[in-house]
Amino acid sequence: MLLSLLLACADDPAEPPAGEVTWHADVRPIVERACLDCHVAGGLAPLDLSYDAADWEDGAPGWAGAAVAAVEARRMPPWPASSDCHPVAHSRALSDAEIATFTAWAAAGLPEGDPLDFVAPLRDPQPTPVGEPDLSLSFPRPYVPLTLLPDDYYCAVVGDVFEEEAWVTASRIVPGEEALVHHVIAYLVEPAGVPEVLAAAGEAGGYTCFGGPLPSGSGSSAYTFAGYVPGQASEVLLDGDARPVPAGSLFVLQMHYNTLSAPDPLPADDTRLDLWTRPEPPNRVVLTTGVANYDFVIPAGDPNFRASVDVNFGVAADVLSVLGHLHTRGTSLTVEAIHPDGSSSCVLDIPRWDFDWQLQYAFPGDQPFRLGAADAVRLSCGWDNSASNQPVVNGEQLPPQNVGWGEGTTDEMCIAFAAYAIPYGATQGCDPIAACHGATCAEGDGQCVADCWERSLSECGLCVADGVLDCGADSCQLPGLGLVSCAETLCQGLDTITCLGGPCREELEAYLSCQDPNVRDGSCDPWLEACEVSFGP
Repeated sequence: MLLSLLLACADDPAEPPAGEVTWHADVRPIVERACLDCHVAGGLAPLDLSYDAADWEDGAPGWAGAAVAAVEARRMPPWPASSDCHPVAHSRALSDAEIATFTAWAAAGLPEGDPLDFVAPLRDPQPTPVGEPDLSLSFPRPYVPLTLLPDDYYCAVVGDVFEEEAWVTASRIVPGEEALVHHVIAYLVEPAGVPEVLAAAGEAGGYTCFGGPLPSGSGSSAYTFAGYVPGQASEVLLDGDARPVPAGSLFVLQMHYNTLSAPDPLPADDTRLDLWTRPEPPNRVVLTTGVANYDFVIPAGDPNFRASVDVNFGVAADVLSVLGHLHTRGTSLTVEAIHPDGSSSCVLDIPRWDFDWQLQYAFPGDQPFRLGAADAVRLSCGWDNSASNQPVVNGEQLPPQNVGWGEGTTDEMCIAFAAYAIPYGATQGCDPIAACHGATCAEGDGQCVADCWERSLSECGLCVADGVLDCGADSCQLPGLGLVSCAETLCQGLDTITCLGGPCREELEAYLSCQDPNVRDGSCDPWLEACEVSFGP
């Protein structure tokens, strides 16, 4: 906490420095704190902004004016999240006073000043795992990014299928070629989806992907496990916390390669995922769940369309980090906690969405966002679907059209992945799913139960949903047949969650209204044993 206060004082002065502003005394400390994660030799950015790489003999280097312009326009450093929300760790955002320092430096003629005036900035250190990793998961074979487009999205299977459950206490993504790797998301693929992922990867060990990590038409799910952007590579959990890796699951790295400033010929990349584990279950389990809106339709030509959805986790939790995801028409994303009295608290606010900078925003270890069991999570998304903001395909900009949820480049999404910690015992019995019944949902309220299942992207949620669907073969045969018929007719190419939450929503609600009392009295418990869930007495 003391370090956070010191950093706040050092990095957010009340006003720009008085007197002449120079590179060494005023600008260089800001650059070294907020820019050198990318702008160094061999880094992702094309310019090396480190002092040793610049030639100051004939005045300021050529990039100085462009750097000032990028800072004044708030294009750099990339940090789309607002600072007027819950505190975020390791922020690269510049204060108004720091931006004013760049402006004053330019107005003074970009003077270098005296190197002895430089004082190294205080930095909020990134967490570092201790010791060697227990597992290092690499590409089956190195991959050379495609150069047909400046951005190549590639999913690589790393490591083998887990034969036993594992408990991960820390993770680190190590890019093979830092100059190519824009960002990485490590997804944990649940057991049901592993055969399809392996089939799509084939001998190459990977496949092209954009909207998500799963092959098109997959009926399974995956969730965010870890992420990498330059300067943000590791997750180190608090003592006593761990992430579960279920037996039968598999990791996929979704790679975003940017080849605009890459060397020619392109080198082959071999990024890896390092994991640190513990042998026994933890005191608290760290899970990641997706809060998503699947039901929106963005009208063609609408420049400012917004949609939101409220979700209740059903348990008290410490939210540790949030990663938002929209596609290229996205303009904003906000996550709030809605309290029982109607008031709200900001969790994450991205007022200017940038598809190229999808960051996982981690909260300080001593300042998680504390979510109450009765709190709802509200996800709000904004899009620009005007004619001037359409994607370009084969060199031509597409005309505006109605846009809904989908994984393709011309579709859109509205989802936030939240990592949260709850006591280990709370996961036994699947509390987030059990909360779909009892006090949270009134008896016979199929829509309420459908909402709860639809919003849960965890393996537990899908397991319970599958078990309850199987349980109704006799007791709710007619609505069950209606649901199956709808899925076979309207859900070709859609995953389970999208199907149940979209085209077959009414059929799902009708089925669950019939099945609800059977779940409550325990009649379906035999079908739920594999999920470690029991609703009966």
